[in-house]
Amino acid sequence: MAKQTGDSVFIGTYNGLCFYSMNGKYYVRASSPLSRKRVLTDSAFAGTRRYAQWLAAASPIASAIYREVPLEKRHKNLYRTITGKALLLLKAGVEAAEVCVLLANEINQMVNGGEATATKPQQKKQVYNKTNSTPLPQWPGLRMINQKATAGTTTQRTTLRRRQQRAIAYINKAPLCRGARRGREIFPCVTRYVFSITAKPSIAVSEKDHLIRGRWTQKPIAPAPQSGAGKTYRRTAAHNSIHSNSSGLVFIGHQTKQTQNL
Repeated sequence: MAKQTGDSVFIGTYNGLCFYSMNGKYYVRASSPLSRKRVLTDSAFAGTRRYAQWLAAASPIASAIYREVPLEKRHKNLYRTITGKALLLLKAGVEAAEVCVLLANEINQMVNGGEATATKPQQKKQVYNKTNSTPLPQWPGLRMINQKATAGTTTQRTTLRRRQQRAIAYINKAPLCRGARRGREIFPCVTRYVFSITAKPSIAVSEKDHLIRGRWTQKPIAPAPQSGAGKTYRRTAAHNSIHSNSSGLVFIGHQTKQTQNL
């Protein structure tokens, strides 16, 4: 068998190869020709089929007897003991009804005699090693696992959110528009928006709409200046102030006292 290496490994069966995990490591080997149809029909598995029939008859008998045992004296080993005894009796040729009577008397004496003195143990919660597996439609039967990604930490939604946060931080640090450096010096409180160069002074573009919806959304926010090349227009709201000029730049930010003609 060969060992899988790399950041991404596979689990499943595809094209005559079996990709599997064992003891935390990932391997690949040639897929086995064994199938359900072969087990049910091949003469080599006659013993397997015979034991399966005995076990199918012994399990209901063991379950019926085990349910009669008091709750405080039930434990897993007792159920296995009953099943094993029933299987041996059935292999010896004893009828199922007689097996049920014999085992019921034997287990009753065992429990009342104090031989089965185990209390029900506390079952430890099993810790599942969840992996970030991805189905591969182009290869049916295979799933890809990213070994670097821990359980449930990386999904498509979180990846998109992180990209948006990085883009917002970059835009806030240096707005990608003409004269951005001078604009930051004049209006130092500009945040959470990007600005359009080609739009009219009364049009601003929200970077949130641009990133999430994947398109530019323009909204009129202030009347365009009628005349005057170097004037600064200001409209004060509850917490925002809007500064525009005839060059086509519109800055939106928190209210600030620092204004300067461009």
